[in-house]
Amino acid sequence: MTSLKNTAMLMIMLLILLVGCANIPTAPTPPLPEQPQGETVLPVSPPLAPAPQNDANAPAETGAPTPEDQETEGKPQTNQTPSPSIEASPTKIKGKSLEERLKKAYDDLHTHGSGEYIRTYFPDIQNVYVDHGEGEGFPSFILPFTYYYSKEADTTFNICNVDFTVFICKGKLDRRINREDIESKRCEVTQIYRQYR
Repeated sequence: MTSLKNTAMLMIMLLILLVGCANIPTAPTPPLPEQPQGETVLPVSPPLAPAPQNDANAPAETGAPTPEDQETEGKPQTNQTPSPSIEASPTKIKGKSLEERLKKAYDDLHTHGSGEYIRTYFPDIQNVYVDHGEGEGFPSFILPFTYYYSKEADTTFNICNVDFTVFICKGKLDRRINREDIESKRCEVTQIYRQYR
């Protein structure tokens, strides 16, 4: 009789538990997106890596070091496979391509804000030379002339102390500009600067 009571009590407790869980409110399930008729959408899983191929001529892997392993033991390991050249599409800065940025730099040569434009739109520029222009007749407040090179654009920009571009040269110019640079059309120079060179 005791076992019958225990079984009845167990059944009542189980029933209470089931009924109690059934009455717990849950968040509504969002409706599934409608699929076009006749199409079945299957989940896409990433491709599996190919299974290793057993080569009859390859030495069995025993876990013992090979002669090659012994030669390189204790030496820093380097990646022997060359990494592919990462030649990304041309960099856009603030929505402008390299060609657009260069065109604007040339168009705005020696205008207000042109130095700031170079620093903003050619963030890779590096200072490669400073021309103090001493004894050349330049007003002292515009000195020095600082040459900045952009590797991305392969262009040298010259910015004076009042933040105007003075000239732009194709390639890297890490020395004082000369008459040949100007006459060969390698460098686009503001007319005012030509007077002094």
